[in-house]
Order: sequence, then C-alpha cells, then structure tokens
Amino acid sequence: MVRFFFALFVLLAMLAAVVGVASAQTTYPYPSVVAPYLSSVLRTPKIAIISIQFTDHQVSHPNQDYLDWIYNAPDSTKARLLEWSRGEFAIRGKNSTDGSLDIFGPYVIAHSSTSCSTSSIATKAKAAMSAAGNSTAGYDHFVIVWQDVGACDWSGKYEGQNIFLRGPRWSTELGFPVWATPNNTLAHEFQHEKVDHANGYQCKDGSTYLSISATLTNCIKYDRANPFDAMGISGGVHPGAFIKRRMGWLTPAEIIDNAPSGRYSLFRHDLAARSGVQLMTWDRGFNGTATAENFRWLFVEHRAEGLLIQVGPDRQYKGNTALVDMTPGSAVGQPMTYEMQDAPLTVGNTFTDPLSGISITLVSIAGNEAVIDVTR
Repeated sequence: MVRFFFALFVLLAMLAAVVGVASAQTTYPYPSVVAPYLSSVLRTPKIAIISIQFTDHQVSHPNQDYLDWIYNAPDSTKARLLEWSRGEFAIRGKNSTDGSLDIFGPYVIAHSSTSCSTSSIATKAKAAMSAAGNSTAGYDHFVIVWQDVGACDWSGKYEGQNIFLRGPRWSTELGFPVWATPNNTLAHEFQHEKVDHANGYQCKDGSTYLSISATLTNCIKYDRANPFDAMGISGGVHPGAFIKRRMGWLTPAEIIDNAPSGRYSLFRHDLAARSGVQLMTWDRGFNGTATAENFRWLFVEHRAEGLLIQVGPDRQYKGNTALVDMTPGSAVGQPMTYEMQDAPLTVGNTFTDPLSGISITLVSIAGNEAVIDVTR
C-alpha cells in the first residue's frame, strides 16, 4: 500500500509539472556516422508551422495557440532550447523572428486521420501551403501540427526536414498517462537530429538486481525511462550533458575525456553560468561490434537532481543513452520511470563499472559543485 501511494505521488508530481513528452521511438539505419556540432556556434533554424485538418476531422487549435506554445510562452519551445543551449540554439521563422509571419493554415488536406503516412501528410501539407500562395523555399524545417486525433500513436516525430506534432494529448505509450504538450514535444524532437532517447535498463544476475552489467545480455531496455532528461520522460528539464555535447551546447573546456585516477570537481550543466567541467567520459573498452547501442562510453554529470552516471554509444553514432540506477530493484513492479527516481549516486558511495573497472566515488556536493574521486 505504501508503494502504491508513493507511485501515485510521483505520477501526480510529474503531471502537475507538465513535463511529459510523448514521442515515437525513432529508428535509423545503423551504423550512421553523426558528427557532433561544433561548440559555441549560434544556430538559427528557420521553421514554418503548417496547421492541418483531415477530411474526416476538420477541427484544429487556433494558430495563436501554436505561436504561444512554440514562441511566446515563458516555457515555449524557443525558450526551452535557448535555455538548454545557453543561447546558442534559437529557432525563428523565415519572415519573422517570432514566427508570426511563418504560420500557415489551417488547411484541410486530402488525407484521412485513420492513416499515419507521414510522407503523405507532409507532401499534402506543403502543397496546401504553396497553393495558398506561400513559398516553401528557405525553410530548414516544416513543423506540421494537428489536433490529437487519428492513427499516429505518438505526440511528435522527427523526420529530418519535417517534424510532426500531435496534441496536446494524454499519452500512454510508457504504460501510464503523461500530458504531452507541443512546447516540450517540439524541443524534444529537435534534438533527434543528433541523438535518440534517454533510456533505462533493468539488469539482473539471477534474482539479484544490478545497476548495470558488462554486456547488457541480462538486461531489459525501457524506452525513455530516464526521469531526469528531456530526451527521457521529463520534457520540461534539461537534456543530459552527453546529449548537450552532441548538440554542440558544451565547450571543449567543459569536457574531460578518459581522465586518469584522481579527484575532480564537476559543475552543474543545467545552470545559465558556465563554470568549469560539466561532463566527464571514459571509454569502457567495449570489444563488440561498434554500433549505436553498444554503450561504449561511461559518463558522469552533475545537475539539480544530483550526480548521474550513464552509458552511451560510440560518439560517432546516433543512439540512445542509458541511466545507471544506483539503487536497482527499489521499485520492482512499478513503471521503470519510478524505479529510476533514486538513480543518482549519493555522497559517500561508489559505483564501479563491471566492464571497465572504473570506480567513481561521490565525495561531496555543495551548491554548484560536486567533488568525485576516480579510480582506474
């Protein structure tokens, strides 16, 4: 009964914060070499918002709602991306910085809501925009939006130039209801240009739960189970530091790769100020095939929720990250997002990677600074 009320409390807190992002698991042909952006390079992708209706569902949200979700509100997509990138990723329209001259429709397209052919939807949406006398040239992305209706069982989907938004909506993709809003969903989808999801793994050796195993052969993957990451379940919080590196939102001076044994200070990456090292990574020595899911890299970050240890793919691949749970098996039978609520490493405790043998001990946390000991 206690566990039930704890789970209910966590769920209500998550919903109250409106942090949910529902998004289809993006699949890509692997291996696909993905070079990270250079750090400290201002990017201003120009987007067109196209509001559509279907032949069997001719209702849509007001265009002003989309402008507020994406541009104007304090928690808009634009505000989220500017905060996470420290001002280096600023979406805009082609004709206006606030998107007010770059939202089109709503258009009724010759497409049924019972079909989730995104290629057909995109083609018809852009054709309708052109037919109304609007040029499609000069845009980096087309954000195609519609009400929560139809066969597409996701809240957002990234397909390169085309990004699709459905909602706001209650999503049950992860096994429990999450309120997914266009502002968070679009911020999440933009990052799919360089990364996939922030996941979780539940690993066991017989009946013993493990934080992680050396090969993942005795682990079950849970999509987007990281409750502390914008690429996981929590759409309103910062993405992880590994993801920020891929997006070009950390500078080389804020990253240490393959640090030797010693004591280090690690600073929070979810604050506006740049203050020292914010990501440390180590090559785990994975000997298998180099793919997006081999979790070759071990990395540690410091953020509001504490010190998080994760594993991620070889850096030239577009793949998922996985949060390492420091207290495995604490919420068995609950959704994996609840299991991961106590994943951070706590002061005085040590995690040892079973593959590389690298040990990380959290010595202290005070304000913006975490002090760790590394043993290799």
